[in-house]
Amino acid sequence: MMRQYEWQSFGLEPENRVMVHNQYLHQLVAAGVVGLSLWLLVLFGPLMKPALRQNAYVYRFLLIQATAMLVDSLLQLQIGFNLFVFFYGFLVVANERRAACTSVGKPSVCPTV
Repeated sequence: MMRQYEWQSFGLEPENRVMVHNQYLHQLVAAGVVGLSLWLLVLFGPLMKPALRQNAYVYRFLLIQATAMLVDSLLQLQIGFNLFVFFYGFLVVANERRAACTSVGKPSVCPTV
């Protein structure tokens, strides 16, 4: 983005140059169409699994996160990235493991919570 400002400044002073305020647009500019597609798969992929789609916590977390990313690039700050990774792991990955464990039918193999 700074290279683009160097090429054409658009009349902006250096202190007024800010990052993109949309995570999806930022992902599209940074990684292209393939990167945006992979990001959308990571974000909305869990909703394709019935066990995760029925979990209200997972559904609401992904809905709130997807909506918030429309107005800000949350993953560009360390705190936003850490919160996303923590809650994604806590809600999505833990529920995927629980669903996979119960589908095997061996409760002795499943970790207890």
